Amino acid sequence: MKKIFIAIFLLFFIEYLQGQDRQTDSLKQLLPQVKEDTSLFKTLLLISFNTLYSYSDTAIHYAEKALLLAKKLEEPKKESEALRVYGAALLVTGNYSLSIDYLLKGLHIEEKLKTYRITDISYGKPLLQIFYYDLSEAYRNQGDYEHALSYYNKSKMFPGNSDDDVRESLMNLSQIYEKSDQLDSALFYGKKAYDVDIKMNGKGERAPIYITLGNVYYKKKNYPLALNYYRIAQLTSDFNFANNDAMDVNNGMAKTFEQADKLDSSIIYAQKSLNLQRLISYPLGTLNTYSILADIYRKEGKLDSAIKYLQQTILLRDSLFSKQKEKEVQNLSFHEQLKEQEAIAQQTQYRNQIRIYILGGGLIVLLLIAGLLWRNNLHRKKAYTLLEKQKKETDFQKEKVEQTLVELKATQSQLIQSEKMASLGELTAGIAHEIQNPLNFVNNFSEVSNELLDEMKTELSKGNIKDAGEIADDVKMNLEKILHHG
Repeated sequence: MKKIFIAIFLLFFIEYLQGQDRQTDSLKQLLPQVKEDTSLFKTLLLISFNTLYSYSDTAIHYAEKALLLAKKLEEPKKESEALRVYGAALLVTGNYSLSIDYLLKGLHIEEKLKTYRITDISYGKPLLQIFYYDLSEAYRNQGDYEHALSYYNKSKMFPGNSDDDVRESLMNLSQIYEKSDQLDSALFYGKKAYDVDIKMNGKGERAPIYITLGNVYYKKKNYPLALNYYRIAQLTSDFNFANNDAMDVNNGMAKTFEQADKLDSSIIYAQKSLNLQRLISYPLGTLNTYSILADIYRKEGKLDSAIKYLQQTILLRDSLFSKQKEKEVQNLSFHEQLKEQEAIAQQTQYRNQIRIYILGGGLIVLLLIAGLLWRNNLHRKKAYTLLEKQKKETDFQKEKVEQTLVELKATQSQLIQSEKMASLGELTAGIAHEIQNPLNFVNNFSEVSNELLDEMKTELSKGNIKDAGEIADDVKMNLEKILHHG
């Protein structure tokens, strides 16, 4: 049965990607025929937008072309749209620093326009609101929760939000507070999201709400309540047998049972999570599973198994946090530090010039005094004392600059460590969105085949063997098509 589910999932995932490819290919074929700049810009932007979550590198390529064209046309509205798609594509690839850079540029343009315009790339919402939301997500993934909250609050100021929008906003806010260990706030907004979710459906629908609540109670060491919310997450309508939520729930239950010293139950759920990683690509979940198993086996005294999973944890962590990825995440902060260092260097250069002028004036005065009163030992001692004082001041400034450099390096090391943890969340985007569409194809095939069988029964009851045979051929054709694609 599991193999059948996997085959069906792969079939419709491929169908979905092929549908996107066909649409994108059609747009690409139109490019040579488009002569008018406005139409060309729209085509480039649509190609980039359509490949945002499937082929991010392609999305970045065409967003760059659209951005260059917008700059050439000197149209701020087009430039902000291109910057939004560019920033979103960088966000999907995990390049949070550059994503924030381009999203901020687009945001500044959109704020200057002072319009709440709705575009083809804003999901029916004002583009300004989409900028705020994307920036909140980028800062959250980067671990800058203060800015994430700031832009989240700005995204809420727009009227006309549906219950679904309210639920998603509350859920995201709860996740921000949970990740920043502000547990009371995370619990407050998580319960509000829970209330909206129940109001909309009469039962739980969004698993991440209950996973976040489980994580909060786990951190509060209320393990029974944590297990309760993890179990509720398993009953939600968007919780499938193989997805990121399933791994997060199993990992949550495993670590909760571990803290409660129920190691046998903990191993069962950790193994369930480990089995899921063979079906889905969720390195962050797998990393958590390895770490949990290493801790469990260490507590059991099974050092060989503990070392095995600890080694796998280290290997996977090194893979996820390569030096290049660290550089990308640090890029924006380093850019700001560089600006600060340039400002400090300019100030230091200015002070040095002043010192040179003062020193030059002092030397001139000293030469005059030496020329006039070169035999006067008192004046020579004063001049020597002045020079010693200036030397000490120079040495003090040098030590101060060196100490500042040491502090900057220490701060940078701390930032690298914190940003390394933040980039763990980069791979969670987009999976849930990719799963829903293939499942719809399964329902559609089943519904059509069921209706054809009902028609065949009707024809058979009327004695229309020929018509019933044709319907049976149609059903067989559908099944052969499903079999062929499978």
